Amino acid sequence: MTDAPYLIVGGGTIGLALGWTLARRGASVTLVERDRAGRGTSWLAAGMLAPDAEIGFEELELYRLSRESLSRWPDFARELEADADMAVDYRDDGTLIVADDPDSEEALRRLYDFQTEHGLNVTWCSGAEAREIEPFLAPRLAAAIHAPMDHQVDNRLLVEALRVAFQNAGGTLHEHTEVAAILPDEETPRIRLTDGETLTGQAVVVAAGVWSRELDGWTPEHTPSVRPVKGQMLQCRMQGAFELSHVIRGPDAYLAPK
Repeated sequence: MTDAPYLIVGGGTIGLALGWTLARRGASVTLVERDRAGRGTSWLAAGMLAPDAEIGFEELELYRLSRESLSRWPDFARELEADADMAVDYRDDGTLIVADDPDSEEALRRLYDFQTEHGLNVTWCSGAEAREIEPFLAPRLAAAIHAPMDHQVDNRLLVEALRVAFQNAGGTLHEHTEVAAILPDEETPRIRLTDGETLTGQAVVVAAGVWSRELDGWTPEHTPSVRPVKGQMLQCRMQGAFELSHVIRGPDAYLAPK
């Protein structure tokens, strides 16, 4: 089965990135996406690459993984832009985590103490100091944490570039093609489409995100423990001098300028 393709179920950021990486190394890759590649949750993300801002009190192992991932992003972005011949708006401006009143300032101070305890490169700022970094913050801002090592990318440009680079590298993309089931087998791993067609590969990678559990073929012990979480997003157009340069994270929402 060495001539059989790698089969990837799901054409979001992970599926496309894996497909592109395999294809540019000479592997045969077939990616199956039930909609248009990159237009699921990857399209509705904010593109924040922010381990320092997003560190959790009980998630140090995840933080170390996120920091390692971020260290690889600059090379990844450069290689992708070269292969796709388009920019992905990769930015290294950093994040400002802001507190808008004394109560949120107290919570922010606890986060800052935790960050510094674990050696993160962050700085405590007064409201005035934060406005020197990002002038259009609210004038009555209580305090902020500046996390200069956090980065971001335009997630929509990213998935479009991955789609182009994957196909440029010789990958086969089937859009508007829904997978009904995975058929695990050590010798002939397969997937079955909703129209009844079966595809056979040398390996099957499920990268369907929150829809992964909907596929038939999982055993109870291997069913992914993923689920969708609802959020709200508002897209605005920045104008002239009012443009932000940093990601701004508040107590209940964030702004991710693109």
